[in-house]
Amino acid sequence: MMDNDLFQKLFVRYMAGEKVTSLAKEAGIPWQRLWGLLNDRKQNQPKDESQPKDEDRQQKTGNAIVRDSDGIDRITFDSIGQSVVDAMADYAQNEGNRKLIAQSLDRHTTGRDSWANRYTRKKLLDAVQNPPKHLMDAVDEMRQSLMDEANPPVASRRRIRRNQEWGDELEAEKVLTRSFTPWDRMTREAQPRRSVTIGVNLTVHCRQRAEDLLWRGAAAAALADILTQRGVNVEIVAFWTIGKMSSMSRMVVSRYVIKRADMPLDLGSVAVALAEIAYARLVALYGLARHVPGKLDESMGVCETLPAQDRSGIDYLAESNITNRTAAENWLKTSASRQEGEVLHV
Repeated sequence: MMDNDLFQKLFVRYMAGEKVTSLAKEAGIPWQRLWGLLNDRKQNQPKDESQPKDEDRQQKTGNAIVRDSDGIDRITFDSIGQSVVDAMADYAQNEGNRKLIAQSLDRHTTGRDSWANRYTRKKLLDAVQNPPKHLMDAVDEMRQSLMDEANPPVASRRRIRRNQEWGDELEAEKVLTRSFTPWDRMTREAQPRRSVTIGVNLTVHCRQRAEDLLWRGAAAAALADILTQRGVNVEIVAFWTIGKMSSMSRMVVSRYVIKRADMPLDLGSVAVALAEIAYARLVALYGLARHVPGKLDESMGVCETLPAQDRSGIDYLAESNITNRTAAENWLKTSASRQEGEVLHV
């Protein structure tokens, strides 16, 4: 445990504007843990205009929740690895929350808890670097099956060019008028690559099984394959949406960048992030809980659908109601057919 005098000195320097990362390095403890302790202390201090504003503290500590004009809290993680490391660190916005999260994770990561799909902390960290073969095989098999059922034929775009010096068909009228360009020619024109975003709501309630999320992830991977084959750049993002997670949060949405538009599709990363329920619960749920202000609800809130503001930037959204083959097929057919129609009308 940190010495009280040392902690007081660190607190004073933190309130004076020093970065929490440098203070944590000096104290020899993780910066996330120190941030939680300092933040807990600050909440119990009298309000003072000279203290750093919330947005200043957020800039110093990296990822932080921001409350938007619609009253919803939001946070973004730029990679799968970042979200896992953050979720496994031992910190929160106050000491009570930290203890609740630590106790819950200890209970769920024994390797025997079906709620966490029998994952341990080590197994989860290993899965990010080396996705389990059984998971990849399951997602790949589902993905291929869905594509066989739902993938419509790809239409190619052709254009007839008239009045050419050479080509495929000769126009008799042009010959009779002694035109120097009497040919029609069929050409294929390269179109600029279009970018779209596929969104997946990872939210699962406490009674759902690991298989329920597999179909959702497989459907998103299948659609990404279909769109890529059609020359479309695909971005994949995941979400976790919770209402009443704490005494100070009406609703919170976390966003995870799974695949950027300029990156190739990595089935391993997609399988772990979109189809593994242990990632959804241990990383998305508890990782999000570390950033929420106020006192955490003991049940961690209630599952919600994605708010309208977050849907606005998503071209194809796989919602939390996709939990079986039929729902996955219907969503994939609808999404693939809609994109095909857009291609035909370019």
